[in-house]
Amino acid sequence: MNEVIAIRDRSEAWKAYIKDNSKLCPWVTDPGEMTKKTCVKQAYKYWPKTDRLEKAIHYLNTESDEGLKLTSVSDQPATDAALARGWSSQAKAAGTIEALQAVWVSGLEAIKQSKDMAAYEQFKAAVNNRKAELEQALGIRQKLDELMAWSDITEINEAVHDLILTAHALGPTLSYLVIGSPRNKIQIRESVARMFQSECLA
Repeated sequence: MNEVIAIRDRSEAWKAYIKDNSKLCPWVTDPGEMTKKTCVKQAYKYWPKTDRLEKAIHYLNTESDEGLKLTSVSDQPATDAALARGWSSQAKAAGTIEALQAVWVSGLEAIKQSKDMAAYEQFKAAVNNRKAELEQALGIRQKLDELMAWSDITEINEAVHDLILTAHALGPTLSYLVIGSPRNKIQIRESVARMFQSECLA
């Protein structure tokens, strides 16, 4: 419903009514019908296009004074691919959360001045992806620091060396418990296995 209200607030008819309450508009006289129509117009974007439907939507947007005034493609600011690529590259190269934050602040300011929404979305995605990578790496590093502290080890090389020797000493089966990455395994209960076996042998 909030999206419908936002669309209503941007419509020319509603703006005119807000300026002068004596000029009634369909949003005032028939709010329920206007809500339905707005939902249909939004859903239409995902429907198969037909000539008749295109003309009807065009009329509502341009001739009936009920729709939104859309800017033409030529009126929209051009997308600066180099701007988006440059700041996204800096985000991907950030080595710490703090460095990434600094890139975000600087890049946001530069992109805001260009008013390039496409560049903003690309930059934002790059920052979010890099943030997730850094947070994951930070979690692994914290676990390594804890392991080193438990064993009074100060050098990472020594910790990795000891982990390898310990895992190898466990043999091929038990070493998996130490260094094996989690996998999605299907666990079949014993009762189900027995039932399956009896069905196969019947």
